[in-house]
Amino acid sequence: MANTLHQKSGSRMIRSEVFEDPDSRVPKFFKPWSMERLSSFKFDSSDPKVGKDVAKSYEIINHGSYTLRKNRFPLCARLRIIRGCFISEVQAWPRESLGETHRLSFYTGWKFLELYTPKIKRDMRWGIDWGCHGGWVKHGGKHPHIKAAMHSAINVDDADELLRSELLIILGIMIERMQDESLKNHIIIPVMFFSFVGPRSGRVLTAYFDGQNLVVQKTPVYYFPGSPNSDAMLEFLRRQAGGINLSLGTSRFPKPVGGAQVPV
Repeated sequence: MANTLHQKSGSRMIRSEVFEDPDSRVPKFFKPWSMERLSSFKFDSSDPKVGKDVAKSYEIINHGSYTLRKNRFPLCARLRIIRGCFISEVQAWPRESLGETHRLSFYTGWKFLELYTPKIKRDMRWGIDWGCHGGWVKHGGKHPHIKAAMHSAINVDDADELLRSELLIILGIMIERMQDESLKNHIIIPVMFFSFVGPRSGRVLTAYFDGQNLVVQKTPVYYFPGSPNSDAMLEFLRRQAGGINLSLGTSRFPKPVGGAQVPV
C-alpha cells in the first residue's frame, strides 16, 4: 500500500476530499480532550522563572526581539515563535493537577519527536518558507497515529483552501510511516497536524488515505494573540492532548465518504 500511495503522489493522481470539522460522515481516528478536561490542568506559576519565560515568549509574538525588529520581523519568524509557544505549552511549561505538577505531555501518552520532519524535496518549496518541525507518536510504538506541527509563511485569505505545503506534509508523513517495518500491519496512517499560517493564525488538520482519496478535515482558522490561554491556543492544546479512537482499526480501509475534491 505504501508503494500505491507513493506512485499516486508521484504522478499527481491523488485527490483530497475536504471536510469541515466536525463532520459526522468522516471516521474520527483521534479523540480530542474536552475544554473542561484541559482546564483541570492549571498552569503552575509558582516558579517565577517559568512565569517570566511564558510572558516573554508571548510578548515576542506581538513585538519580536530586537534582532527580529531590525529585520522587519519576517512572517516566518513570527509563525516559528507561535509554534514554539505551542510546543512549550505541551512539552516545557508545568501544569498542576490533583496536587502534582508535570508537563502537559506527561498526562497525554504522546512521545515528542523534537527533530522530526518528513523528507520533502527542496524544489517543492517555491520560494516560500514552510516546513514541519516536531511531531508526536504514541508511547510503545504500536499505533500508526502521528501528530506534527508545521508553519507556512503565507497569508491564508481563503479558509476553505488547503495549502500545497499542508498536503505535501501530509503525504510525506504518510509515506514515511508506511515504510516503517514496525507498522507493516497497518494500511491507514492517521495524521493530525497543527498548521501555523499568516498573518498570525493556525488551524488543525486531520487526514487519512482511504485507498483512493486523501480524506482531510480542517478546523476554522484561529487567530493567535500574544497572550496565553487564548481560544486558539486552548483549541490546539485540547486536540494535541487528546488520545486515539481505539474503536477504529487501521488494518483495513473504511468506507469511502464523499466530499469536495481537490487535486494534489
